[in-house]
Amino acid sequence: MSTSPAAAQPAYYTAEDIVNYCLYYLTNGQLQEAAQWFSSCQEDIGYMLISRASTEKALMQRVAKMFAMAKDFAKAAYCCEQMEDWANAARLYERCGDFQMAGEMFSKVQDFANAAAMFEKCQNFKQAATLYLHVKDYLNAAINLERIKEHFQAGKLYYGLKRYQKAMELLQRLEENDPNFLEASRMTAEILALSGSVDLAIRKLQGVVEERGMHRETADIWYILGILLRKQEQFAEAAEIFEKLVTFDTNYKDAGSRLQEARQHIKSRPPVAAPFVAPEKPAAPAGAHAAMSAAAHPGHAGQVDATIKMPSITAKASSAKGQSIVGLMSGFEELKAISFFSELSLPELRNIHRVCVTVNASPGQVLIEQGMEGKSLFIVVKGGIEVRRKGEDGHEAVLARLGPGAHVGEMSLLDDAPTSARVIASEECELLEIGKEQFHNLLNSSDAIAHKVYRVFVKSQLDRLRETNKKLGAMEAQLKQAGIAPIRPQSAEQAKAPAPPAPPKPRMPPPPPRPVSSVRNPAAPQAPAASMPETNSGGEFPW
Repeated sequence: MSTSPAAAQPAYYTAEDIVNYCLYYLTNGQLQEAAQWFSSCQEDIGYMLISRASTEKALMQRVAKMFAMAKDFAKAAYCCEQMEDWANAARLYERCGDFQMAGEMFSKVQDFANAAAMFEKCQNFKQAATLYLHVKDYLNAAINLERIKEHFQAGKLYYGLKRYQKAMELLQRLEENDPNFLEASRMTAEILALSGSVDLAIRKLQGVVEERGMHRETADIWYILGILLRKQEQFAEAAEIFEKLVTFDTNYKDAGSRLQEARQHIKSRPPVAAPFVAPEKPAAPAGAHAAMSAAAHPGHAGQVDATIKMPSITAKASSAKGQSIVGLMSGFEELKAISFFSELSLPELRNIHRVCVTVNASPGQVLIEQGMEGKSLFIVVKGGIEVRRKGEDGHEAVLARLGPGAHVGEMSLLDDAPTSARVIASEECELLEIGKEQFHNLLNSSDAIAHKVYRVFVKSQLDRLRETNKKLGAMEAQLKQAGIAPIRPQSAEQAKAPAPPAPPKPRMPPPPPRPVSSVRNPAAPQAPAASMPETNSGGEFPW
């Protein structure tokens, strides 16, 4: 009985034999056969192949393609790098998870956006921030600057992006001896004023200037303080500030005209009556109530002060010096209620909230379009939205009307499938938006968050599958009671029939009788040289 060469081939070869076989098939353009020999070898002979092929560019290109076909992307990337094919090297390094090298390769072809994303993935946040700034992606630049504790630069970018809450959080982390402290204080006060907390902005600036006096570095802080005092109709205090500025520099901005305006308001205002002073209360009776009063008002034992005054805006004791001003996270309770985030801790939920963007939508504005890839999760904070679906006949039906606390588009964060419905704002509403790109960047930077989110996602899908199976079982039972046989994909006889035999596994391609002469092996007999088929040196690899 005759035996085919493939069936008779031995189980063991020398590494040199395998290298010669791979080079033979590569030289003859049989990349699939070469990849089969290479990937079946227990030893790593990749660098032996690279060394033997390094003198011939066309052969090196085929070696790189063979590595890619065998899914050894690291060696394929190395080959491309040696041939200065930076673009393909970048994609291959990304494919094998070497993001640092991928970033360097993308930088060589000036694809700085992809380079920044690669550096971010390998936690080279400084380089990522530099490149994000270069391509004017200020949001991702701010995120990476925050990660390396560059609070001022990150806060300034958030301020420019009008993400004021995040900006104020970072700007307040600067110490008083930081060279950017005054500018950070100015931006913090402006954020407070924009949000309507003008009194708090005044207190913040008073705390900054009270010990620094008037000089070139603080003049702008004094100027803004005067404007805010004028806004609150505290004309006497504003006039005092502008008078100091004019004394310091006669031509400082428009301080002179603002001083005259404040004085005019002071002259035109009617005289203010003497403030009402509440009469003193008689001494409280002895006992527990008196003891409580004494504890609450040291130095006034036995007497209760019935007049509780608000802190003075202009008094130095009421300044915000040394106090951290914090904001409440809008929509945080609604965010916590989303099932995807149910296993996250409070610090992790805060990290999720940091990637949220506040969106104000007008009636009729489309948030999610039916049939398109979803890009964001939306959480309703104020107002309402409608979920609509258009049928094949073109008719659009309203599926749901949702109000504060509702969320839509959560599947878009983890799935690229087209959306099944359209979502529009039914009235003026405020929403939190989590973009897919920012969400994925957060998951890439935190394995703990990614693990918890994906675990909940898988569990929810399994719960849906179990519920579907339960409903199908109930429907089948109803059909049986009605005497209707359920439709099955195959009959019982077909189910009992043995499965068809599996196709035979493909055998290894037979080894060539001798190695090719173009890649000489002194210890092996030489075969006739084979001509090298033409290659497309400029084409991309088929991965």
